[in-house]
Amino acid sequence: MNDLMNADSQPTMSSREIADLTGKRHADVKRDIEKMLEKMDVSCEKFKATYKDAQNRTRECFSLNFHLASTLIAGYCPKARMAIISRLEEKAVIEAINEFEVPDDLPDMYVYAIRERETGRIKLGISKDPERRLAQLQVGNSQDLELVAYRKAENRYADESKAHLLNADIHIRGEWFDHEAAHCLQGEL
Repeated sequence: MNDLMNADSQPTMSSREIADLTGKRHADVKRDIEKMLEKMDVSCEKFKATYKDAQNRTRECFSLNFHLASTLIAGYCPKARMAIISRLEEKAVIEAINEFEVPDDLPDMYVYAIRERETGRIKLGISKDPERRLAQLQVGNSQDLELVAYRKAENRYADESKAHLLNADIHIRGEWFDHEAAHCLQGEL
């Protein structure tokens, strides 16, 4: 049980994020957290954090680990539960990728953008040989494909994940994104 209460467990979610995702007032979410922790005989102090508001004033919030955030939202509506659990899962995947150690002697990897010429849809992926990856994808695709951009992935899969996260709002399926993903090709990809 002590491991579940560890404030340093990753990933975390702030009470402000929970309020945004649930549509609840931040003050109400903070009150719910305090009540929940009190019922669990856990001190609120180790989960307290601060942030700066729009007027640059220091304000109090809470930073909850996965287990506590999940416990809190279990009492909220199903739509809110799904939104928060999805956000926590995304953060857990990002943390796992960031902590993954890659040996120095591996071949270079490249984050690439391959576009369907007719639809403009873009596949954002990673490969050690983007041109070969284009040829592989073309075999199973009825659309003509073209390699429109690639760059060395200094952080390997974390760079690919970043490209995906930057375009999450136009995600279609898998690694495919709406044609508007091209905006990330200049600076981010």
